[in-house]
Amino acid sequence: MFSTRVGGLAVAVVGGVLLALGVSATDAPLAELRHELTGQYSDRTILQIVGGAAALVIGSLVALRARS
Repeated sequence: MFSTRVGGLAVAVVGGVLLALGVSATDAPLAELRHELTGQYSDRTILQIVGGAAALVIGSLVALRARS
Protein backbone atom coordinates (compact mmCIF):
# COMPACT_ATOMS: atom_id res chain seq x y z
CA MET A 1 0.00 0.00 0.00
CA PHE A 2 0.93 3.65 -0.22
CA SER A 3 1.70 4.08 3.48
CA THR A 4 3.96 1.02 3.43
CA ARG A 5 5.92 2.43 0.52
CA VAL A 6 6.25 5.82 2.24
CA GLY A 7 7.34 4.14 5.48
CA GLY A 8 9.96 2.11 3.63
CA LEU A 9 11.28 5.22 1.92
CA ALA A 10 11.46 7.03 5.25
CA VAL A 11 13.45 4.19 6.80
CA ALA A 12 15.75 4.15 3.77
CA VAL A 13 16.36 7.91 4.03
CA VAL A 14 17.12 7.69 7.75
CA GLY A 15 19.47 4.77 7.03
CA GLY A 16 21.25 6.79 4.36
CA VAL A 17 21.72 9.70 6.74
CA LEU A 18 23.07 7.42 9.49
CA LEU A 19 25.42 5.76 7.04
CA ALA A 20 26.71 9.11 5.81
CA LEU A 21 27.25 10.31 9.39
CA GLY A 22 29.13 7.13 10.28
CA VAL A 23 31.37 7.28 7.24
CA SER A 24 32.16 10.96 7.80
CA ALA A 25 32.94 10.21 11.45
CA THR A 26 35.71 7.84 10.37
CA ASP A 27 37.52 10.79 8.75
CA ALA A 28 37.52 12.89 11.92
CA PRO A 29 41.04 13.55 13.27
CA LEU A 30 40.38 11.99 16.68
CA ALA A 31 38.75 8.94 15.10
CA GLU A 32 41.75 8.46 12.86
CA LEU A 33 44.08 8.76 15.84
CA ARG A 34 42.06 6.24 17.82
CA HIS A 35 42.04 3.89 14.85
CA GLU A 36 45.82 4.15 14.52
CA LEU A 37 46.36 3.52 18.23
CA THR A 38 43.78 0.83 18.93
CA GLY A 39 42.94 -0.50 15.48
CA GLN A 40 39.21 0.11 15.90
CA TYR A 41 36.67 2.88 15.63
CA SER A 42 34.32 3.96 18.39
CA ASP A 43 31.20 1.91 19.09
CA ARG A 44 29.01 4.81 18.04
CA THR A 45 30.69 5.05 14.64
CA ILE A 46 30.35 1.32 14.01
CA LEU A 47 26.71 1.41 15.12
CA GLN A 48 25.98 4.27 12.73
CA ILE A 49 27.61 2.50 9.80
CA VAL A 50 26.07 -0.93 10.40
CA GLY A 51 22.67 0.38 11.49
CA GLY A 52 22.52 2.86 8.64
CA ALA A 53 23.40 0.24 6.05
CA ALA A 54 20.83 -2.19 7.47
CA ALA A 55 18.09 0.47 7.58
CA LEU A 56 18.93 1.56 4.04
CA VAL A 57 18.66 -1.98 2.68
CA ILE A 58 15.55 -2.93 4.65
CA GLY A 59 13.78 0.35 3.88
CA SER A 60 14.58 0.02 0.19
CA LEU A 61 13.30 -3.56 0.08
CA VAL A 62 10.09 -2.62 1.87
CA ALA A 63 9.51 0.33 -0.46
CA LEU A 64 10.17 -1.73 -3.58
CA ARG A 65 8.09 -4.71 -2.50
CA ALA A 66 5.08 -2.69 -1.31
CA ARG A 67 2.07 -3.58 -3.39
CA SER A 68 0.51 -0.73 -5.28
